[in-house]
Amino acid sequence: MSRKLLNSSGTRAVMALVCTAVLLAVLPLHGAGIPDLGHLTLAAAVETALSRNLFVEAETYTVDSSRALILSEEGKFNPVLKFNVGHSAGGFETLTQLGPTNEMGFNADVSLELKSKLGSIYEFRIGSDWVSGESDFILRDPYYDSEVAFTLTQPLLKGFGDDIPTTGIRVAKNNLEMSRLRYDETLVATVAGAVENYWELFFARADLDVARLSLELARNLLSEVRDRIRVGKLASIEVFQAEAEVAVRQEMLIRARKAVSDAEDQLREVMNIQEWNRNIVTADEPPEPVVPMDLDVAIQRALENRQDFKRSLIDNENKKEMKRYYENQRKSQLDLFATIRSNSVDDHMKNVPWSAFPMDVATMTAGLIYSRPLGGGEVEGLYTRAVSEEERTLVLIKVMEQRIRFEVREAWRNVNVATESIEATTATRIAVDRRMRAEEEKFRVGKATLNDVLESQAEFTSALSGEKRSRAYYAIALVQLAKQTGTLLDYID
Repeated sequence: MSRKLLNSSGTRAVMALVCTAVLLAVLPLHGAGIPDLGHLTLAAAVETALSRNLFVEAETYTVDSSRALILSEEGKFNPVLKFNVGHSAGGFETLTQLGPTNEMGFNADVSLELKSKLGSIYEFRIGSDWVSGESDFILRDPYYDSEVAFTLTQPLLKGFGDDIPTTGIRVAKNNLEMSRLRYDETLVATVAGAVENYWELFFARADLDVARLSLELARNLLSEVRDRIRVGKLASIEVFQAEAEVAVRQEMLIRARKAVSDAEDQLREVMNIQEWNRNIVTADEPPEPVVPMDLDVAIQRALENRQDFKRSLIDNENKKEMKRYYENQRKSQLDLFATIRSNSVDDHMKNVPWSAFPMDVATMTAGLIYSRPLGGGEVEGLYTRAVSEEERTLVLIKVMEQRIRFEVREAWRNVNVATESIEATTATRIAVDRRMRAEEEKFRVGKATLNDVLESQAEFTSALSGEKRSRAYYAIALVQLAKQTGTLLDYID
């Protein structure tokens, strides 16, 4: 592994969860078993979240839906087979010396139509009629008439070229890629959510331990105060302050227990498990602080890897495609058509329709068809809208680029602040620990008051809690920086 987000010594825990995420990203989603909640590792939490999270599962259907739209667009160029059967009967009179006619017939034809990706339309048709009637024109009654025809229609203006008829396919493929990127975003959000909630629970449990220690210190001091009052070394009124402090710290312990329960439920939600009565105990420790990557490098990676930024660029490509399409639709309709047709007539079915295929007698027709809507308001409106949409996406890309720079800078600063915070809180905890012990010794020899000891205990437990919090927040800051740079799923070579 080389040139990763952070050097390897500080990201072993993050790499474990990301490796799991990458592997699960290519596996089918099935409900995984419940992990060992009494000794829950970070990797197990992420694995469970990815395999059971309902948002991840929902996004798989979005990808499938986008893939189906490609099939739909490509299906527009599939051959179309048509079959027609009909019956006609009736007659009409004329003002000539010829008598009225009366005919009855049955017709059947089959045709194959194909639209090419160049805009051309090909049609091959075979038809046959059986006709019987009373008319001075009919020499044979009944008779069979068959026809074979091939027709080509080629747009010359509107709809011309391979880039116009296939616009829908390219847009659908872009939509599929955007769906995949949105799926990756959901994976990243799920991983980040699992990690953040894991370390929040780590801190909540660590803070619960601190609250228990704080209560234990207060109770030990209360016991010592009572002993000193009993032997006459302290005034009896001092016991009330010690008892009050014990009550305050009991309340703090109650709030710390609630915070653990809240953190457990948040982690249960992201993992989608319903084991409400089982305690969740984190097994891993936060990684040790290391120096993060250079800020400019982090921003560049974000612009290269962020799924949301990639989606905005692809969306802009779609807007360009639609602008190009509607620009073409503004043109007049000018189509070149050519038809070759041959027919055969006989009073025996066995001679038709096959006798029409040699085309000894064939008719060829060719020409141009021109049309243009008067006014053209609908197409002009769609084109104007497409132009506006493209310009809007260009502005949104600039806005997103600014936002990405801000988010990466903020996440990068958070890592640095968290690193400095660990150093500061560790130093503070060591200092106040020494002060607390000194105050306790001074209290025993009568050189410090009970209030001094209680204050030093409160400072010590607050510093210890702050140290635990800074370590948990550093682990969260690492993952947030990886998320903001779009590299959370890219730790594997």
